[in-house]
Amino acid sequence: MTVSAAMSLSLCASPASAATVGGVIAWGKTDFGVTAPPAETLTGVTAVSAGTTTVLALKGGAVLAWGANNWGANEVPAAASSGVSRIA
Repeated sequence: MTVSAAMSLSLCASPASAATVGGVIAWGKTDFGVTAPPAETLTGVTAVSAGTTTVLALKGGAVLAWGANNWGANEVPAAASSGVSRIA
């Protein structure tokens, strides 16, 4: 299980097991949509990283992002769409 927290946000990526499919759970201040993970993050996520207004998740080697999109933070570059092993 990976847990990450920012100023007013907490995240948990629960690993897949026989009983679960692994997905993002978010709670805290609801500003910028950071506590509303997109549907594609509800299964198969292995890591999460929280910022104040943007969230990153790792799924199958690809980085997913959501939140305020300040300065293009949610626009994941093509180089991060596969082959990524860790996020911070």
